Amino acid sequence: FVSTRFSLEFTVFGTVKPTVQFRALKLGLIADIFWDQMAYYLEILCFVIVFGFAAYDAWKVWTVGFKVHFSGLWNVINGIKYVCFALLLQRELLLSGLAATVSFSEEPFNATNPLNITGLEYEVYDFEYAGSEYATMLIFQGITLMLAWVGVLHYAKFFSKHFSQLLNTVGECYRSCFVWFLMIFIVVVTYGQAFYLAFG
Repeated sequence: FVSTRFSLEFTVFGTVKPTVQFRALKLGLIADIFWDQMAYYLEILCFVIVFGFAAYDAWKVWTVGFKVHFSGLWNVINGIKYVCFALLLQRELLLSGLAATVSFSEEPFNATNPLNITGLEYEVYDFEYAGSEYATMLIFQGITLMLAWVGVLHYAKFFSKHFSQLLNTVGECYRSCFVWFLMIFIVVVTYGQAFYLAFG
């Protein structure tokens, strides 16, 4: 379903500024759409990869220790991925327990209740909040899936010598480049915030 929020902002200059916000909330797999099925099964594959990485990293932390294990770039990326995955699971559990999402699984029209006295048609559900939680869940899902596929690159070095050299070069220079990337990030965020505040 799509939740639409239409708001009017009354400015100090006496004008009215309307804004519209649309939030889409998809609560299940649409079996007739090929790309929906493909995305669903790729998501399952990525979660299997995340659990596989988690089991392997737990074994490595157990054998070499926390500080030694997380001294490498790939292991730091895996740590960020596990945090995002935990937040994703927390958001999915929260979303599945909301009254607005539970109402979609209830059947107001059934044979055992011919008069259709359920009260569902009189309930007021906060679909805006459900859409907001769904959008937040999609952000964590996207970050988790992206980091899971990036983690697969670590094992691609076994297939190509040139790819292994490239990964070793990036791994050696990431500490020096981290400061540069942090500086670029600060500059981009500063300009983005300044232009957003100036022009809306």
